Amino acid sequence: MAKRRAYSFTVAALIALAVGIAFQADAAFQIFHDQDSWESAVRGGFAYNFNSFDANVSFANSLNFGPFRLSAIGIPPPGTDEVVVGPLNATVNGSPFASMFLDSTRGVALDFNSPAFAFGGQFVGNAINFGVFLPGSAAPAIIGGPTGENQFFGFVSTEPFDRIDFLYSGPADSSTTVGLDDVRIGTVPEPTTLMLLGLGATLCAAYGGWRMRRGKQAGPDDTQPGDP
Repeated sequence: MAKRRAYSFTVAALIALAVGIAFQADAAFQIFHDQDSWESAVRGGFAYNFNSFDANVSFANSLNFGPFRLSAIGIPPPGTDEVVVGPLNATVNGSPFASMFLDSTRGVALDFNSPAFAFGGQFVGNAINFGVFLPGSAAPAIIGGPTGENQFFGFVSTEPFDRIDFLYSGPADSSTTVGLDDVRIGTVPEPTTLMLLGLGATLCAAYGGWRMRRGKQAGPDDTQPGDP
């Protein structure tokens, strides 16, 4: 009976933990596909575009844009991972933009010079995930990125973050090039947004605790005749 109770409690605890982690991954970040909605959820921050560039400039070895830096993860093919000002600029909004090469082993890192609570931008392309690093974290939280050909994509976090890795999410034997422009960085989320995200995380934690207690209490009822 003791073994059965321990087994029941362990299963309940693992299920609750899995639910909690999955919920945190979703509820800690509120996703936006509309710039106006994103801006209404953020108070304070920076806006940046690449219009000051008059020639293509590589950021493969890191390039500082003021509020953030871009750098290649891995060694990109020649002529990629750069600010583009030539004819290809029409692929975003007719102005210079950052062109990022992504495949299964290479990506682009965006490091913030100060921790942020929100990030957004105009993207062209898909097959992209965001790896969001909280300060001091060794592994990122993964967010599915833009799904359209030309759209705003952004998110607000309950915790500050200091880096985003743009990662490839397509077939392992393929690659993609993603355009980024009109970057938005939020330093303070609106209190209402933060409250709603925090409430969601609290409810999930309470649900996980309930599942654990229920599993523990149900253990003795599972005893069968002849159990040790």
